[in-house]
Formats: sequence, C-alpha cells, structure tokens
Amino acid sequence: MSTTNALTKEATSRYADLKDMRVYYHDAGEGPVLLMLHGGGPGASGWSNFKQNLPALTPHFRVLLVDQPGFGLTDKPEHDENQWDLTARVLVQLLDHLGIDKVTPVGNSMGGAASLALALAHPDRVERLILMAPAGGAVPVTSLSPTAEGRILFTYYAPPGPSVDRTKELVHALLYRPEDVDPETFQERYEASIDPESQAYHIRMFKKWANGGMPDLWKRVDEITHETLLLWGREDRILPLDTSLLMLNKMANARLHVVPKCGHWVMTEHPREFEDQIVAFMRETKA
Repeated sequence: MSTTNALTKEATSRYADLKDMRVYYHDAGEGPVLLMLHGGGPGASGWSNFKQNLPALTPHFRVLLVDQPGFGLTDKPEHDENQWDLTARVLVQLLDHLGIDKVTPVGNSMGGAASLALALAHPDRVERLILMAPAGGAVPVTSLSPTAEGRILFTYYAPPGPSVDRTKELVHALLYRPEDVDPETFQERYEASIDPESQAYHIRMFKKWANGGMPDLWKRVDEITHETLLLWGREDRILPLDTSLLMLNKMANARLHVVPKCGHWVMTEHPREFEDQIVAFMRETKA
C-alpha cells in the first residue's frame, strides 16, 4: 500500500508505449482501480488536476492519473476523431497494457466526456462511473451554453496569446474561490499551455469544437446502466448545475451530490468532500 512519502510526481510517474501512441500516467495505491481523467483546459494534466487527492484515495484504491491524448506528456497526434472517442480507444489500450479488466472512471469536464464514451463503447470495462460536471452529458436547461466564463476555453490562444494573466483568468472562471490558488499553480499551468505541440493540438481541438464538434453524448446517456455518482459545484460557471438534470433523469442508476461554494473543480476546492463521496459511493455500490 502506498504511503504519503511515495506519492511524489517522480515516484508515481509512468509511460506506456501503446499501439497508437505513448501515454503518460501516474500509478499509485492498491485495490479497485480509479481512472482519473482531467478536463480539457489549456495546460491540464492528470497530475495537475488530482495530485492533492492521492493521499486520501490510495489507501483504498489503485489510482491512475492519465494524461489524455494531446495533454501533458502524452503524445499529441494530428487526427480526425472526436477527442473523447480517441481517449476512450486509447484508454482501452492502456488497460490492456496494464492487465486491468475493469475500472471506475473519475472524469472531470472533458474527462467526463471520455468516461461516458468509454462506458458506451466498452461497458464491460467500466465498473462504476464518477463524473464531475461532464462535458457531453450535461445539457443546459435554464443556463446559456457556452457560458460567458466557458468562452475563455475557445479564446485562450487568440491574440495577443497566452500569458500568466490569461491563465489566471482561465482558472478564475473554473473556481468559486480562485484567491485560494497557489501562485505557482498559475505559472505551472501557463508553462504547460505554451508548449508548442500542446498549443498546436489545443488550437486544432478548440477549432473543431467551435465549428460544431462539441460532444453530444447526452443523446445516449439513457443506455448507461452503471452505478453513477454525479458531483457538481453549485456555483459551477462552466457547466452550471442545471445541466445535470438530463443525466439525473435519464441514467437509471445516477445519483447527484451538490457541493456548495464550489465551482468546476470539486476535487480542488473541496478535496475532503470529494474523496469522502468517492469512498462512500464505492463502498455502498460494491457488487
């Protein structure tokens, strides 16, 4: 079983050379597998999204923090696929590579879209689902789409281009209390976002989304029968709370937990509640 001292970036760092690309991930803990999937904002990675949650989760689970295709240190190929379908396909290759039969995806935003795509395309590889404001499943009822805050995802690389201040604007849109963010986080995220390959990949991806290529997995969520936990920040300004209602209504085994004074990143703003909800959900829905 992992100890806190072993949960460093370096100690948990791994690469997998798969059929379609080289994937970077972090691997720690023992037990049922949580497959943690970050969102789609510039500079995102598995480590940057979920590193703070490892000490609480690894005593109970084997935790994989995966950089999705085009993000972090995973390869950034040119392709014509939907981002979430590509991620789902590569994730199956990763699970086969690691000899893992089933996982519980824990997907935030775009990572939630990949989690839904994985459950739809390969339901036998998914044990349960934990989704935080998942793109593709969320549909606005009373809110606008995209929200004013959400538009920064599409304009981050527009002239005059990325900067630390622009990164702060992005993170501020994601959080209820952005003043609590460590200044080093802004710098780390900014530096990741300006990597030339990452920048080119994101520009291509956001161009597809702006031209009508946003995920529409909501059309099929009624096919998903896995036990599902929806986690939502009440003050989420990227995918507002009302967008959860279709999934809650259409997914046979979905339940919703709402976190007050919280934006788009439940795992960052309320890590203890996030972790406690996962542990309780996994225990209560054990087969």
